[in-house]
Amino acid sequence: LFEVGDTVTEKDLKYKFHTTVSAISKSISSKTNKNKIIEPMPVGKVATVFLLTIASFLIITLRPMLEYYGSGELVFVFLFPIIGLCAVLLASISSAKGVDLFLYIWGFLFGGVAFIGMAIDAYGYTPFYIPYAIFGFVCMVVVNFFLRTLPRRTAYGARLYGEIKGFRRFLQYAEKPKLEELVNENPSYFYDVLPYTYVLGLSSKWIKKFEGILSEPPDWYHSSSGTMSFVAFSHFMNSTMNTGMSAMSSSPGGGSGGGGGGFSGGGGGGGGGSSW
Repeated sequence: LFEVGDTVTEKDLKYKFHTTVSAISKSISSKTNKNKIIEPMPVGKVATVFLLTIASFLIITLRPMLEYYGSGELVFVFLFPIIGLCAVLLASISSAKGVDLFLYIWGFLFGGVAFIGMAIDAYGYTPFYIPYAIFGFVCMVVVNFFLRTLPRRTAYGARLYGEIKGFRRFLQYAEKPKLEELVNENPSYFYDVLPYTYVLGLSSKWIKKFEGILSEPPDWYHSSSGTMSFVAFSHFMNSTMNTGMSAMSSSPGGGSGGGGGGFSGGGGGGGGGSSW
């Protein structure tokens, strides 16, 4: 962010920084990073679920389809639905962004539409099997759901999740005496933690907790009154964050950043404006 200097303006970021944001996003969601947090899907379990799902599908559809279409047409009848079902199962375990949605849609259009048309004819001819088909379909949906939730956190992932959850709980419920103690130990504690509160969605609550604890504004923030107003400070931070995020994510062919303000590495904002 500050590669070109200690101060960065909105103009420096707009239509330029989006490539860096995209690269960071891809790095965070890379397979290497995911494998540190989520255990790779066990191949044996995936294969078992695949086979059970396809077996369930055949059990609930084979008899009515056989009675209606006859044995000579069964291969054609089941070819498209089974391929579509495999696509849906692959979508359930896919971690690639966008791939799972594509497979779901493709699987439904390729196999689902064809099967629905044939099933209406077959089950209309043999309505006795309809309750069994409904039960089997529900079972396949449940299996698909559990396949989607099968991955587990690694030991590192579980520890990291626990630490983040505990830290978030502290930010929500920390009482004034404890916060005063932390500020006495580290006068910049409030500002050191502030960025994390935005990530965790607790910035407004965190800022409000320090009313009556902090009286002097930081050296990079100046208000027109010269005193620390937490209402004005909260508005200033929210405005600055929104402006900065809009500028950083804007691309030439897409949306645009908001007006006013920018970011600086440690300079002072003027008149309650939005420099940071």
